[in-house]
Amino acid sequence: MPRRLGQHFLKNTASLATILTKLDPQPQETIIEIGPGTGILTHALHERCLLQHCQIVGVEKDSRLFNSLSRTFPNQSLIRFVYGDILTLLPQLTAELRPHSYSVVGNIPYYISGKLLRILGELFPRPRAIILMLQKEVALRVSAQPPSMNLLAASVQVWAKSTILASLSPHDFSPPPKVNSSILLLRPHANNPVPQHYYDFIRILFKQPRKTILNNLAAGYPLSKEAIVTLLASEHLSGRERPQHISLEILIKLGKLYGLFH
Repeated sequence: MPRRLGQHFLKNTASLATILTKLDPQPQETIIEIGPGTGILTHALHERCLLQHCQIVGVEKDSRLFNSLSRTFPNQSLIRFVYGDILTLLPQLTAELRPHSYSVVGNIPYYISGKLLRILGELFPRPRAIILMLQKEVALRVSAQPPSMNLLAASVQVWAKSTILASLSPHDFSPPPKVNSSILLLRPHANNPVPQHYYDFIRILFKQPRKTILNNLAAGYPLSKEAIVTLLASEHLSGRERPQHISLEILIKLGKLYGLFH
């Protein structure tokens, strides 16, 4: 079957055990599968859900694959498939599930990774667990720590703990992609929403990563450099540090201070 819509279908069955073990489907919960494709992960989820009485909702954008999945899993009370774009449908689907528990899993086309992560971070209530197969470079950026902190890491780690479970080679997929992939686990924190001023703050801070945090903040803060230096000193920072050296804990504290002036 030719590749469409940026899809690369997982064929490494050993990876399925890793995904199922870490996802650990719970009784009565709903599992939203992004892009079931040819159904290899769907089959494995279905076997587990027969034991746990959980539900599977597969969202597939490719009409041919959607029709094939519907024929492969006819009259299955535990599975339903929805035709459409996950970026549009995910908020609606999760709203329908309230207040029940749900998880999200899927093999993600590389071109939607950033948008999907933003949408996942805005869901309320948050998923119990999220497991994504995505480009290795993206997974590394999401999981980065100082001295490699970056905008994507600061955007995701504020609402979820990230763990790279395994690496996948191009040969684990059909057709093989041109890049390596990783299985990324996200464990969302409590349902407290992240204030918009935090995201505004980190966008300013990481706008020019090679500049000092003082220069970046001075370009976006409605304060003098002297006032910013005073604020940074409260977190034992001189202002000469680069953004990638700042921990998430400090970013959150500085974001709160930023919010006081916006």
